[in-house]
Amino acid sequence: MVLLASGTPREHIGFALGTMQSAFISGMIVGPLIGGVLAHFSGCRANFLWTGICCLSGALIVVWFVRETFVPVENKNNYTDLKKNIRSVFRSSDLRALFLIMLMVQFSVHFVAPFLSLYVEYLDFTPEYLEIMTGLVFGITGITSTIASPMWGKKGDEIGFSKVLRISLAGILIFMLPQAFVTSAYQLLFLRAGLGIFISGSCSNHQCVRSTVNP
Repeated sequence: MVLLASGTPREHIGFALGTMQSAFISGMIVGPLIGGVLAHFSGCRANFLWTGICCLSGALIVVWFVRETFVPVENKNNYTDLKKNIRSVFRSSDLRALFLIMLMVQFSVHFVAPFLSLYVEYLDFTPEYLEIMTGLVFGITGITSTIASPMWGKKGDEIGFSKVLRISLAGILIFMLPQAFVTSAYQLLFLRAGLGIFISGSCSNHQCVRSTVNP
């Protein structure tokens, strides 16, 4: 994130960081879909091999293609001090609220992740396709999130990012709560797809933070 921010023109930082965050979240959620397909056809051991290859590829891309123009600057405000950074966040009521909202959204989304595979199995889905359905339940959220992200960005420019955030939080609640009462994996799949649409809206927090810090 820091490398991206340091190499991006100031007028495009919000867009760049928002795109980076969307890619980060989508990758985390779509990854299990690919892993589920691999586990079905190649076994779980193959996932570790391909994960290692992907990590190595990412490192090589950064080493070979990412260029950084580093010029040391005088740090008058000493922003490298962790305690001062934390104090500066919690002194602002807007930043405190955004910090808490982002923490709660990420916690709620990822809290259920370790149990989703057990939940799909509990719903008596066909055993021979359990890995694929589990991966799809994970991955559909990332797919719909990626598709909906541009729409939310445009909507934020039209009605304001605070309204987008409120709509997104309401949508997350509407699609998250019923997941506790589903009776089939397909119902769960539908709700997870809707959840991804509104999760992408909450990613506009980056723009909200930018407009709050730099009004």
